Amino acid sequence: MLRYLKILIAFLCLGTGSIHAQLKFKTQFYTGFDLYNWYKNPRSSARECEAGLSSGSALSSVPIGTRLLVGKDNFSISAEAGADLQFFALDVNHFKGLGAVAFPLLLKMNFGAVSGFSKTKLVGWSLGGGIQYQKTELFYLTEDYKDLERKIFPTYIGEIAIGGGVRGFQTSYFVRVGFGKLQATSVNTGFYFFLDLSGPKNQKQGAIIEPRSI
Repeated sequence: MLRYLKILIAFLCLGTGSIHAQLKFKTQFYTGFDLYNWYKNPRSSARECEAGLSSGSALSSVPIGTRLLVGKDNFSISAEAGADLQFFALDVNHFKGLGAVAFPLLLKMNFGAVSGFSKTKLVGWSLGGGIQYQKTELFYLTEDYKDLERKIFPTYIGEIAIGGGVRGFQTSYFVRVGFGKLQATSVNTGFYFFLDLSGPKNQKQGAIIEPRSI
C-alpha cells in the first residue's frame, strides 16, 4: 500500500515538475451489461410523490463510455465518463411510462490487473466516486401521467469493483450507489469490459541533457 501511496503522490506532483518518476497514460473504451438498475426521483412535489418516485430494470441495458488512465505497473488513476440507456425501466407499482438514462462521471483508483498497466497480476479491484445524472420515464407516458414532468437529477456516487484481465483488455463486476437531495437515490450493478483505444505512452519528468564535448 505504501508503494501505491508513493505513486499517487507522484501523480499529483506531475504539474510541478518536482519528480523524476516515469508514468504512463492511455485511453480506453468500455461497454458491458447491467444486471440491475434502480432510481428514485427526488421528493420535489406532492404530484411526484403521488405518481411514485422509483423506476428500475434488469438485464435491459448496455452502457458505453470512455476513460483516461494515468499510472504505472499495478496502480492507476482513471477519469471516466459514460452513458447508460435502459429502454425498459419502469415502476412496477405505479406504471407511468418506460425508459431511463444515466450519465456517470467518476474518478477512480485501480489496483492490480484492472489498473490497465499490470504485467504481473491477473486479478484486481477499483474504488472511486463522482456524480451521476439520471432521468426516468423517457417515453410512452400513460394518459393519467401526461402532465408529469420528470427532470434530470444528480446523485453523488461511490463505486467498488473487482475484476481481472491483461494489459489490453480488462473486465470487472461493479456496484455503484448514489444519494442526492430530497432522498434521491441511484443503484447500478453489472459488468464492464475495457478495451484499449491507445497504447501506453510515457510521461517523463526531470530529464537531464548533458552537453557534448567538442
